[in-house]
Amino acid sequence: MKNKLFLLPFLSLALTGCSLEDLKFWEQKESTPQNEQKEGEKQGEEGSGEEEQGGGGEQGGGGETTVAVKGITLNKTTLALEELQSEKLTYTIDPSNATNKKVEWSTSDGSVASVVDGLVTGVNPGTASISVKTEDGNKTSSCTVTVSKKESQPKTISSTLVFNDLGYTKDDTEYTKPIAVDENISLVFAQGESTLVPACYKGSKTKKYEARAYWGNTFTITSKDGAIKEVVLTFSTDNPGVNPITSDVGEFDTDTWAGSANTIIFTVGGTSGHRRISSIKVTYEGEVDPTEDINLGIKTIAEVREYIADHPVTKNAYGNGVNEHRTVTIKGFALAKINLEKSKAAYGLDVSEFGKVIMADATGYIGAASKVSGEGDTLFGKVSSYACTDTARYIVTGYISEYLGHPEIMVTSFTWDKDLDVTWSPSVISEATVDIEGFYSHAKDVYYNCAGHGYGEVLTLNKLKLYYTEADGQGKRYCNFTDGSKNIRVNAFNLSSISEGKNYDITGIISIKNLSPIIVAFEIKQSSDQTVIPFEYETSATDISILDLKKIHGSQDDVDTRTVKFDDVIGAYGTVYKTTGYLTAVEQSGKYYIGISDSYIDRDHLISGKDNAMANYGISLFKNEDFWNTTEEELYKYNPLFDDYVLEDKPITVYYIVRQQRYVSDKPLWEILLLPDFLESMLPTE
Repeated sequence: MKNKLFLLPFLSLALTGCSLEDLKFWEQKESTPQNEQKEGEKQGEEGSGEEEQGGGGEQGGGGETTVAVKGITLNKTTLALEELQSEKLTYTIDPSNATNKKVEWSTSDGSVASVVDGLVTGVNPGTASISVKTEDGNKTSSCTVTVSKKESQPKTISSTLVFNDLGYTKDDTEYTKPIAVDENISLVFAQGESTLVPACYKGSKTKKYEARAYWGNTFTITSKDGAIKEVVLTFSTDNPGVNPITSDVGEFDTDTWAGSANTIIFTVGGTSGHRRISSIKVTYEGEVDPTEDINLGIKTIAEVREYIADHPVTKNAYGNGVNEHRTVTIKGFALAKINLEKSKAAYGLDVSEFGKVIMADATGYIGAASKVSGEGDTLFGKVSSYACTDTARYIVTGYISEYLGHPEIMVTSFTWDKDLDVTWSPSVISEATVDIEGFYSHAKDVYYNCAGHGYGEVLTLNKLKLYYTEADGQGKRYCNFTDGSKNIRVNAFNLSSISEGKNYDITGIISIKNLSPIIVAFEIKQSSDQTVIPFEYETSATDISILDLKKIHGSQDDVDTRTVKFDDVIGAYGTVYKTTGYLTAVEQSGKYYIGISDSYIDRDHLISGKDNAMANYGISLFKNEDFWNTTEEELYKYNPLFDDYVLEDKPITVYYIVRQQRYVSDKPLWEILLLPDFLESMLPTE
């Protein structure tokens, strides 16, 4: 995977062709192409090659004259290609100042040759006719393409196995199973003449895992396809170095083996001791895969999602995968940035550096992941506005991939285009209209990682009452809606006008953060029916103690947070709860927080540390930090609250919803979001 993104010139495609398997999927699509050469495109743009298009009609006689197309000519009438080879055809319109210069490309046989915006790719041996037709006058020009078979060419492949990257969690792990260097090369350790089994070992100085091969041990390197040409062993810096290593074929000198074989057996010599191997690099001869490096061209998002469904990528245990041999280009709007930080332990060294941008066009939506190296340098950084507006227009090229089971584009290059003609409607791409219960039911099926992050389908919820909003310094607004019994949290960005107490229709994508489902809104409309949904806390709230509440959301003593029942978390999230408990002040870094617990806790009335309060005393913190996250001076302004409830053994009834805050030492910590009526009742009157 490339670590850097490069801006593409407008609509530049370095296509290298498609296999028969791929083209069968697109064959019908190619027969009715949608791409057109826009008025105003210039000859100097990379890969275009067409003549500079004029500005339209001529002025004369006080009015505008329409100049009709008389003909169109391709730069070639015949073209010879090999399989997977591509070449760009260009055209000239007569006259050069014709008003309407839009064209359509087509192929007579997509299984032989495909065409995307004039770029012709050989698919299979045979003959096909590539045609271009003007919208004005249906003038045509054709080129006969002959495709010949491409012979596979040998290439040299090098793969390196680093023992420290194998994911072992303790010392002295025995090497008893084959280890894959890559999909073609495997490594097997054997005890051999020694009484000791080869093992994983953490070096005392390097603090890295290595393979400890004892005297008499053997290790065999095997190639399934292609002769091995070289093997380079890297030894630990504190390696004893007294045991010689020999091979059954080829020549081995100090640390490098050279020869030509599909199987090599290395033997560690000596009568005692061992060798510590840090890494093994294997170089072998392979053949070019005739299906490598295929660009599927410019496709709609619905087509890309369908293709990924029909051509699954190889995924890891977490549902993530990418096919670096299949690239595709999509035109769409960047609707929202989703920051999904992952655990490096679960996802490897680089996955935590990716962010997500949701792209959409008239046919659907898809995730686009780009490496985040800094604001402005990536697609993620470029989408500076969270608003779902038509200003965030991007042409994105990238590898097809999957994230947590969902189709995605791993972005390799992109360009912003103010003239991009893309239309979309959230209500059209929404997969279902559901109520809040239905939303939580769908959220149960969302794939999520060990940190509790993920996203799912686009849904619509109608006639929800807005009862509470939050804002931050970046212009984001977090809205809480209700249907009268359950609540739902919506991330709606840069809204200029939204009113509490009114009803709204919401379309957005399911997002999971820390096991709490939310909606990332693509569209919020005021409902036509303005009847306010009754929302009476006293009749709708579930009466439950703090202790019983924590049992629902997972014990705080759980060592592995993934043992928490996800269905229970989703099913309970958004419920309006009622409890009678005792207020406690929690001090941390000069700020004071208010929490509630089942029993009165007399710890000088101020417990130090939020984590300490939540994990050890069972206190659930109130989330409404505009009021509760305050300084000591501000806290004492509310003497009735502080004296009557915090310093005295006086219970209080609160109404709230609950969500997971974060993990501390592998323990899930939950917080409660108070409903606004309680806040208003607690504030002192003037």
